[in-house]
Amino acid sequence: MKGTACWLKTYGPDEVQTNSGSSVPSGFHAVKHVVWERKRKADTSAAMEAYLNNNFVATRAYLVKSGPVYPKLAKGFTLLARARIGAMMTMTRFCKFRLASGAQWSSQCPCCLAAVPETVAHILCSCPKWKKERAEHLAGLMQQARSLLNRMDVAASEDNVTSLLLGGEVEGKRLKNWVKFKLPFSKALGLSDAVGSQSSVSGSACVAQFLQLVWVQRYPIVQRVLRTMPPRADASHG
Repeated sequence: MKGTACWLKTYGPDEVQTNSGSSVPSGFHAVKHVVWERKRKADTSAAMEAYLNNNFVATRAYLVKSGPVYPKLAKGFTLLARARIGAMMTMTRFCKFRLASGAQWSSQCPCCLAAVPETVAHILCSCPKWKKERAEHLAGLMQQARSLLNRMDVAASEDNVTSLLLGGEVEGKRLKNWVKFKLPFSKALGLSDAVGSQSSVSGSACVAQFLQLVWVQRYPIVQRVLRTMPPRADASHG
């Protein structure tokens, strides 16, 4: 440990080098902060901007630890993590990467066929195809999200509700129950089969199970669409 501390003081960021009493844990956090700041400054993408604006980093550690706690929801938590960083493969994203023709599907949901883009917000909040799954697994969270936004006198838009459902913040406020729910509430949402006999279950698990169930049903729909539509004429290959 002494060797690690000496190395941090010599080669670490200024926050460590200038503090002779820095411990290894404090040095670790200082290094992590510097690395994150470098990444933040280098990445000017819309996804990074959204990640920062929603302050998803505040619940990142909890999300990382949730997979082992709810092993049956591993796929759902992977989808949840992707949604938070803008990497979920919605039809809008397929079109963005020229994997699908944007003539129709950049502005139409393949699951409900409504004339709206298939985005994360649409899937979570309004796509009629997933009405049953939403009622079973997200009703409580969505009600809490809208109540919180109403108390803050902030519009309960799909984007704001989605931010809260994904563990983010709206004007500095987040859903307290996103991290932990009492088991009776989780049973009411149909989570008991997925989480077994856990004494408590997180609100994020509700979102993870919703996404996991939806993705199993959504996959063949999207594949049929991708197989039947031609690629964009300007799509690059290789």
